[in-house]
Amino acid sequence: MRPRPLPKDDDGLVHSSQLVGHSHPFRWFMLAALCIVYCSFGVMLSAIPPMITEVRADLEISRSEIGLALGAWPLIYIVTAPPAGRIIDRIGVSRAIRTGLALIVVSGVVQASAQGATSLWIAIAIVGIGGPLISASAPKLVADWFQDPAERRLAVGMYTSAPALGGVLALALTNSVLQPLLGDWRRVLLFETAVCFVALIVWVIVNNTAPLPPVEESGDVALGNDGSVRSLLHSRGVRLALVLGAGSYFVNQALVNWLPNVLEEGNGLSARAASSIAAVSLALGILARLSIPGLAQPGRRTMVLNSVMAVMALSLVAMTFGGTVIVVIAALILGVRSALNSLVIVVLMEADGVTRSNMGAANGLWFSIAGIGGAAGTFAVGLLSDSDAGFDGALMVLAAIMSVMIIVTAAHGRRPRVRI
Repeated sequence: MRPRPLPKDDDGLVHSSQLVGHSHPFRWFMLAALCIVYCSFGVMLSAIPPMITEVRADLEISRSEIGLALGAWPLIYIVTAPPAGRIIDRIGVSRAIRTGLALIVVSGVVQASAQGATSLWIAIAIVGIGGPLISASAPKLVADWFQDPAERRLAVGMYTSAPALGGVLALALTNSVLQPLLGDWRRVLLFETAVCFVALIVWVIVNNTAPLPPVEESGDVALGNDGSVRSLLHSRGVRLALVLGAGSYFVNQALVNWLPNVLEEGNGLSARAASSIAAVSLALGILARLSIPGLAQPGRRTMVLNSVMAVMALSLVAMTFGGTVIVVIAALILGVRSALNSLVIVVLMEADGVTRSNMGAANGLWFSIAGIGGAAGTFAVGLLSDSDAGFDGALMVLAAIMSVMIIVTAAHGRRPRVRI
């Protein structure tokens, strides 16, 4: 039997508001396309870390210099994320993601052409221009297409797992397959850039066939909240999400960029073994992203957040004082860090004063503050590892930050909630 044609608007487009928003079947196609985009984004973010030793030797730069370069994109996020959020609210998710991914492709080409620390920094900084258009669009897309709270948490877990999957692929294949096959780190980067270009084509095709997103209900705009920074900061939930975002990005970006090198140069593992362990850690993190956010119901969110951060802190301490076997086990357990960003995004999405109408602005602000932590974390580990403190000192700093975040979250959970 032929399916009954869907009703269309005056422009001939199917409008998803003519169906129940959270039951619109195309929502899963949109989520799948978003996951493909984010997966390719994760491939590019994890492209250089497994090749740090070779890149450093070729460009003749120190650990602190390459750490500064790898932290360029979250540093640029600080400036570009807030306007990106407002741009997304105005031009729409589809065009924003298309533009952002195109800039990621440009970044990959320029990274492969880098001749020193400065040119590598500039190349990676381009990610900080295009990245916010993707990062701040993703929660808005989920908010538009998934109105059911349970489905929304699942969708957040799925799309935030996609960069980790991209990272797993990059870490698992770079030293074992791509470098032996292509013979040079520059060619590896160009190959991974081509992956991003294919993802861009997929995104364009899916969005050209997509119906319009659900129309926002009239009661969706929070009273007295116009999406400005000042209005958003009136929400305790937003303030907590900003603090946790800065801390989680500090630790996560530091581990994303340095964990393979910590295992290789800090613990004597081979480059291939270090990359494989880091890849397995990220793979375990995908499972954590898909399962843990669903447990974070409002009544137990503080407990879930603090449990994840406590496991991370203990694993970081174990990596500092343990032998090789303990270090490997702790590195694998650190995959749980992948769930932390998902949990913090859920805190932001469900904060008082954050609605679908100002979701882009809220996420732009969040990624700006998180970018401060991301840039600082990557650079700090590189700087500390070059000093007498070494990688052990850097890992202890990361553990201390997790401990502070646990205290902040616990204090927030004990205070009575007052809706502003």
